[in-house]
Amino acid sequence: MDQSVLRLSIHRMGFLKTAEKFLVEEVLDTSDALIRLNRKDLQAIIGRGFRAPMPDISEFVRRAESDLRILESIQTAVLHIYDAVYPPQLREIWDPPYLLFCRGEIPPMEHPLLGVVGTRYPSGQARKAAFSLAMEAGTVGLGVVSGLARGIIL
Repeated sequence: MDQSVLRLSIHRMGFLKTAEKFLVEEVLDTSDALIRLNRKDLQAIIGRGFRAPMPDISEFVRRAESDLRILESIQTAVLHIYDAVYPPQLREIWDPPYLLFCRGEIPPMEHPLLGVVGTRYPSGQARKAAFSLAMEAGTVGLGVVSGLARGIIL
């Protein structure tokens, strides 16, 4: 569980680049170790300075613990690049996602997928249309992929 909290905490650290998140995870093994980081330590790990005030890392951990409970309640898995089910195509890109969130089954690599991209401010009609399209695609065997960004979420 602590590895999940650590990864979700690091994921919440939006001021870090993806590669820097991987560096932090390589150095730290628990969320307690993450909380104990000071500005100088974090800058040494990521190899750069930053001007913004040092964030309250304990708040990232508190929110990550809440995230984990929510994800479990909605049966959503968290996939990390080192997990066997992490899509191999994503491992090959220049800046792979630090974490992926997945509901349902991950289809085999050769299985066709439908990517859903929407607007951040959809109308009610657009939400219904996206949901209907995704449901229909799923019932005929297409895997549906969504970035789960703000807006149309499937």
